[in-house]
Amino acid sequence: MEVLFNIDTRTLKRYVDEYIIYTKQLAINNFQSIFNDRKDKSNSCDYNDGVKQYTVTMVVDGSEQQITIPTNEKLRNMLYSGKKCKSTLTLLVYCCPNSGKILHIGYPSGGCKNDINLFQRDLEFIKSLDENVDSVFGDKRFRGLTKHFKNIFTIPSGQRTDYQK
Repeated sequence: MEVLFNIDTRTLKRYVDEYIIYTKQLAINNFQSIFNDRKDKSNSCDYNDGVKQYTVTMVVDGSEQQITIPTNEKLRNMLYSGKKCKSTLTLLVYCCPNSGKILHIGYPSGGCKNDINLFQRDLEFIKSLDENVDSVFGDKRFRGLTKHFKNIFTIPSGQRTDYQK
C-alpha cells in the first residue's frame, strides 16, 4: 500500500486505525439490531411439540472449525480434535431461525467438545435472555439442559424437525 499509493507507514497505520474504529462500531450496531429483532414474529418460528406451542427466537448448535496446526506442542495437544484428526476450535453458534443470521457466538474451546460443555461456558449469555420471551432450540445433545432451563428445548427422538410457521 505504501509503495502503490505513495503513503507513509505512519499515515497508513492511522488510516487503518480510524477505519477500524468506525467500522467496528457500525458492525456492533448492526449485530445488536439483529439480536434485538429476534423477538419480532417475522424473525421467529412457532414450534408445537404436541403439548405446548413455543416461539423459537434462536437455534443453537456446535461448530467445529479447522485451524492451522500450532507449533507449540502443548497448544497443539490442547487444540487437537480426535473426531476430525485435525487442530480445531469448537464453539456454539446461536442463529435466527428464519434468516439464519448469527445472533451470538459462544466462547471458543480447543478441540472436539460436546455441546453441553460449551453451553456451560455460555451461561452468562443464556441467563441474560428473557425466559418469558426467548426459546432456544437445540438438537438432542441439549436434552439434559431442558430440566434446568425452561427456555431451552429439544425435539424428542424420532420427531420431525421442520418448523410450523
